[in-house]
Amino acid sequence: MTTHSLLRPDTQVQPAGSSLLAQATAVSPVGLCLVTTDRRIRYANDKAASLLRLQRNASNGEPWRAAPAMTGFFNGSESLFQRVLHTHQPATNPWQKVEWGPNESIVLCTQANPLLDEQQKLLGIAFYCLDVTVPCASSMRALHMHIEKEHQSHLKSLTQVANGMALTFNTLLASIIGESEAALDATSNPQRSSQEHIRRALRSAYKAAGVSKQLLSFSAKERLAVAPKQPSELLFSFRDQLEGLLRPGTELHWELARDIPTISVDQVKLKQALTHLVMNSVQATPSLQGGGIRIRTSTQFVDADNLRRIAQRSASAKPGRYVIIEVVDQGQGVEPSVQKRMFDPFFSTRPPQAGLGLPAAAGMARAHGGFLAVDSRPGQGTTMRLGLPAHEQAAQSSGKRRSPSADPTPKTMQVGVLVVDDEPTVRNVAAMLLTRASATTFVAGDGESALQLYSSEQDRIDVALVDMTMPGMNGVEVLAKLREHNEQLPIVLMSGFSGDRSYKPDAITQFLPKPFSREQMFTSIRTVLGRNQQPAGC
Repeated sequence: MTTHSLLRPDTQVQPAGSSLLAQATAVSPVGLCLVTTDRRIRYANDKAASLLRLQRNASNGEPWRAAPAMTGFFNGSESLFQRVLHTHQPATNPWQKVEWGPNESIVLCTQANPLLDEQQKLLGIAFYCLDVTVPCASSMRALHMHIEKEHQSHLKSLTQVANGMALTFNTLLASIIGESEAALDATSNPQRSSQEHIRRALRSAYKAAGVSKQLLSFSAKERLAVAPKQPSELLFSFRDQLEGLLRPGTELHWELARDIPTISVDQVKLKQALTHLVMNSVQATPSLQGGGIRIRTSTQFVDADNLRRIAQRSASAKPGRYVIIEVVDQGQGVEPSVQKRMFDPFFSTRPPQAGLGLPAAAGMARAHGGFLAVDSRPGQGTTMRLGLPAHEQAAQSSGKRRSPSADPTPKTMQVGVLVVDDEPTVRNVAAMLLTRASATTFVAGDGESALQLYSSEQDRIDVALVDMTMPGMNGVEVLAKLREHNEQLPIVLMSGFSGDRSYKPDAITQFLPKPFSREQMFTSIRTVLGRNQQPAGC
């Protein structure tokens, strides 16, 4: 009796018979049952009857009756039965749970295959099921243990980051507070000057801003200014700064390939990453040992398997050609246990170092779609490999103009500026500095107030300075609304999160990362005004 004949309603169902195929089907460790398109079970081997608890029901001509717990096989658009019924394609559920009662269930790996006749008409469905309850439970226990281990590891890393941030910022804040209080005291004493105290407080504040930028580099969320560069020439242009990091008796050896593809890179970020890598090599090499640090460039095809082995890689990194920049030292090498944590923020084997250099370098690599790999063995030195996607042909210049940051910033700013920020300190300080520079300022604490203010004072406002992360209407939404009033209004967007790319830069839109200095704010305003018509009196 053929499988097709078993599915016809007029077929008299008989025992499995004596053929070898029938015997093999009957004693198979995999459950098999044949179901018609109207959900009638026409055949089931012993394993299927046992696993699915099928009940014999020969009184009405049907050999089997499905157990109530099997509704998951048939009901719902995602059930195996419905998927095969509508697509005529096989369907699989590797974790089909069958609940027999409150405390009784099994897990089955199930597959449903369509049974078609010569005209490709669906006659029925063959269900296969395999009991995976024990392997499933074992896998779940292993999965739970793995998740718990990862959770504890993440908690440890998070604690390390929190402690490192608290230590670093509290130290800098202590300096800022102390110097500010000393400057305040000096104002009441005509024989004492407050300027030096203020300078030292500013230096500490800029250091704190630098730490914040390094953390953003680690997260690969910093805004990039990429351009096509010849890597060997670019690296050699960093020579003076990198050689300035060396200890006496240590030399920097350059092994730069000439005929290698260009890379699309943010020159400043690459210089910072190389500085961190060379400094790490210098610190890893004992001063008495001396020796040399090598910087090499080459190209390499990196396949998918090798990419997967690199933890510090971009999620968008793809197999292909990469320009490899290597920093090689002859230091003491890195223990495997340290290699697992060396890219964690604030992790350092050389206190009181902040432990942000390597994480920032790794973040730079990920932000460019590349990777940073380490090859080190105790006593055999360390090789850091920075991989950046290679371009077979030099990319065309984007045509974007650079901010005229080299131009001296004028001390006067005779323009009308709308300052929008929900943080009172930021908007008040910005307005104060602009007012002192002869600008006319209009301040708003939220988007709605800003739009109302601009609507009434539009003729007096030449440029807007808008925070991006305000509650209610955010900065990008404020920008869009302001441009509805005046599509040529110059706007400077500011944010402490430099990775925000939720807007499209254009000729009259500038981004200003927080924290910023007075000169940086003035330069950004002049930049967007310089790309548009200058207001009268500027």
